[in-house]
Amino acid sequence: MVRKKSKRMKTKSVVSLIVTIGLWLGPFSACSSGNKISDEPIKITAEDLFKAYHANEGDADRQYKGKTLTVTGWIGDADPNDRSVTFVDPQKNVLLYAFRMAADQVDAISKLKLGQRATIKGICDGKAKILGVTVDPISLKESVIQ
Repeated sequence: MVRKKSKRMKTKSVVSLIVTIGLWLGPFSACSSGNKISDEPIKITAEDLFKAYHANEGDADRQYKGKTLTVTGWIGDADPNDRSVTFVDPQKNVLLYAFRMAADQVDAISKLKLGQRATIKGICDGKAKILGVTVDPISLKESVIQ
């Protein structure tokens, strides 16, 4: 004698199958969407970025390094020949170097004036290195003036 599966057993099997597939696919979907880095730049002042790195460099690296930042500060130097810009604090201490500004930024750099407030968008490179030596200021690369 062959028994037919009850409607209740069929529903239970379908639910079990869906749960099994969901558990199997869950880790894959978390990798593709749960850890996605936002395309939106992080807005911060040069002074706050500098302070974050000097409070705890490891934490600051995890929060900012390799990410796109929009940094606002006071211009200390702007050199179109070197395609570089520095931000300073009120005592004229350098807080941030924007080395390696994009090639198309030469005209914009030449218009910047000492003491002017400006915003630069770039990728945080952590503490700057000059001739292989790590220095206090923070470095941005691939930067453009906003």
